Amino acid sequence: MAGGGFSFYAVTIIFRAFLGINMGLWVCTVVYGIQAIILISLHRRFLEKHNSFGRVAISILISIFSSITLITILDFLDKPIDSKNLIISFLVLPALGTGLMTHTIENWQKNREIRSSF
Repeated sequence: MAGGGFSFYAVTIIFRAFLGINMGLWVCTVVYGIQAIILISLHRRFLEKHNSFGRVAISILISIFSSITLITILDFLDKPIDSKNLIISFLVLPALGTGLMTHTIENWQKNREIRSSF
């Protein structure tokens, strides 16, 4: 999971850089870095106790929490965000991306376990 978590973090930051290298990129780097550290540290203690659906749901909730943190930081820095872009860019897309990536990692690990049993 640690490799997958850091890979997801790196891809997220690279795609964010395509939107522009500005204050938003640096804020995203910090917030999503914290999210990656939380997910990776939770994996060993907490996430292994849940099934695949639970792990995907938890990662989506952490993504939403991270997005709310990001929005709060941008508001504190007086960076205006219109409400339509706010909902799509900061809440829906990161949560959807996190859910899809976590689901993909879960399926990959499940397939690896099945193949290693033969």
